[in-house]
Amino acid sequence: MNVVAVRRLCASVWRCTHAAEVRANVGPSGVVAAHREIRSFAFFTAMKHGIDTAVHVGIGQMLRRVAHPLRSAYGAPLGYAAGSATEYYGARALHYKARRKREKLAKRNESRAPRKLPRKSFDPDKFNANTRRLNNRLRYVLEKKDGCMRRLRRVLAERGCAPYDEWTVSFLLRIARKTHDVPGSVRLQLAIRALQRARADRAALDDQKVLLLIPLARLAGYKVNILRAVVRYMQTERQHTFSRVVYRHLAVYFGQCGRHELMLQTVSEMRALHGHSMHMPETFLELMRHFLMLDLPDCAWRVWRSLRATPLEIKRILSKPLLEAGAKTCHLTSARLVHLDKDAAGSNQEGADEITNEARWIMRVYDKNRTVPSKEVLFALASVLIRGGCLEEARTHMLRTIEMRNVLHANLIYEYLEICADRGASSELLPLCQIVTAARNIGFNLRDRVPLLRDYLHTLYLRVRFADGSELEPKLVAESAQKVFFYWRLEDPLMASYVVYMSACTGQLSLALRIADTCHHEHGSKSANRILRSFAYEALVEQSVQDGEDAIDRAVQLVLSNEPVDMVDPHVAAFAASVYIHTFARVGRFDLSTKVFKTFCARTFAADMDVCSAYLYELGMAGQLADAVGIFRTLYARRQRRPLGYMTYSALAATLLRNAYSPQLSAALLAELLDILQRYVAVKNRPELRPCEADLDIIICRGFPLKGDRTEPIRDEAALRDRRKSENIRKLQAQVRELQDVLAARR
Repeated sequence: MNVVAVRRLCASVWRCTHAAEVRANVGPSGVVAAHREIRSFAFFTAMKHGIDTAVHVGIGQMLRRVAHPLRSAYGAPLGYAAGSATEYYGARALHYKARRKREKLAKRNESRAPRKLPRKSFDPDKFNANTRRLNNRLRYVLEKKDGCMRRLRRVLAERGCAPYDEWTVSFLLRIARKTHDVPGSVRLQLAIRALQRARADRAALDDQKVLLLIPLARLAGYKVNILRAVVRYMQTERQHTFSRVVYRHLAVYFGQCGRHELMLQTVSEMRALHGHSMHMPETFLELMRHFLMLDLPDCAWRVWRSLRATPLEIKRILSKPLLEAGAKTCHLTSARLVHLDKDAAGSNQEGADEITNEARWIMRVYDKNRTVPSKEVLFALASVLIRGGCLEEARTHMLRTIEMRNVLHANLIYEYLEICADRGASSELLPLCQIVTAARNIGFNLRDRVPLLRDYLHTLYLRVRFADGSELEPKLVAESAQKVFFYWRLEDPLMASYVVYMSACTGQLSLALRIADTCHHEHGSKSANRILRSFAYEALVEQSVQDGEDAIDRAVQLVLSNEPVDMVDPHVAAFAASVYIHTFARVGRFDLSTKVFKTFCARTFAADMDVCSAYLYELGMAGQLADAVGIFRTLYARRQRRPLGYMTYSALAATLLRNAYSPQLSAALLAELLDILQRYVAVKNRPELRPCEADLDIIICRGFPLKGDRTEPIRDEAALRDRRKSENIRKLQAQVRELQDVLAARR
């Protein structure tokens, strides 16, 4: 009702009030006439203008203000007539309007829905008196919270001979579902007996009975045949037509039982009976969502295929919620196929191709309807395409996700890398660089992003390290890795090590040295965040040896510079120097190993044990036993201030074994050094210092979920350190036993 109609109504009220005043002057008959006029005015005006609730309340308040002067001037009858009549007939008009609206809606639904017999209301006079008493007692049992089965047995013993009607069966099924103190098989037996008595007494059965029987069959161990018998009896003997709700619950139950053929048969019957219903797509959507919630993607996939075969109107079947459910169904079904046994690889590939085609069809429908898919749909479709091997189309979906400014899910990159590794599609790794460098956010935080970029750079690193000529060109791989590293600029030493290795191996030594120098000086305050991995330093040394003396000087000055500005952390310098010593000796430049050792020892800080142990080992391997023993004696004399570790004793044992029969090694010197080794092994091999191997196995082998559905073994650092120490002691014991045999042979 608009403002103009309200104004007209107010003017009519005032005219009506004035007429009532004129008639009231003529006596009691005039009051009666005014009462009738106000009643007729209120009714017909409300019907004409369609007074809704808010306007009716406002007009009623206005009439009460009019009624007060009328009541004071002309008496109570006229005043009450002006107020109460309008409220009464206004409410009557509202009721009439609501009834017309309900009738119109019911007529429209009746024209669209199949005709169904009206449900009979409960009439106590039409049933047996004993049945009424039984139903009252059963209602009393149902209302109680505990002891239902005990009370039910007493009631059935007293009045169980009464004929059953639909209310009796309903009460018994609800009591069986409510009772929790008895096994599920007993509750199902009670329901079966109630249905048998209902069949014998020809009691009416409806949809509610089947809906109450389904959870009882589930509690009894997912019984199927009993439920099928009840459904067949109601369809054949009673000619009952089930609603969409019953069919949906039956399909879900058969899917939970693993009876996919019965589930599809139920869906086919529902489609045949209610296929013309406007709510049919919503029913399929509810089925798919229910199966996905129960972690049954295979059942959801079968329902989706059945929906695609349904001759429904194209606009109704292609609604946005249905497409989203279809995308999620394809995603979960393809994930299930990935984890199947490899013996069925042929059938799995056929199923994967079918799911991939469905994902393409869903995306075409989105494009045809000009609908923007959500980020969840894009993630699901891209994942399906990746698992199907359609990597180019998957990259298109990932770029679309990035253009929508959504977060690119890390699992997509993991799946992409896994498929490339499984199928040997190394050529698809380089185009992924465009995705990684175009994304504003990969993963939801830094914890997701760093492992992902590490995996991608590690994959590129393997392509460069183990390139055999048939793979990608190493220089292109290195350029892609450099783009990713400089785009994200994460202070991660492992990522920097990968890029340094690939740059050095492809002849870009200057760039590799610049990245390594940046990592030494800018990556955090801890020494562990500034140290590159050993393979990166090895690549720097090998490439510098190939480029000449100038490159060698630059590589050495990277870690051993005397300039205050270029000096690196002592721990970083010690680790890099030890790797330099080993690598220079391995490539045949032992003189450079000696140069690195002397340069390192000439610095302001004291000589590191790892550097001395590395040089001791290389001296022994080069046959310079006297120099090696001299370095060990110097270190051993300082053991009170700087205790020796495993690396030093292991280097000594390797040196002695390498020169066991050399004239430089006398039997007395061998016995002296062997005694030192034995004392060290005896101290480290004590029971209180030896870690428990069983506990270490338990700690190392346990796992935890990481990165969504991916799992990786957790490795406790302390446990791994203890395991490494235990293995090192065993190796040293084996070396000591070999030296004892050599000493016994020489004597």
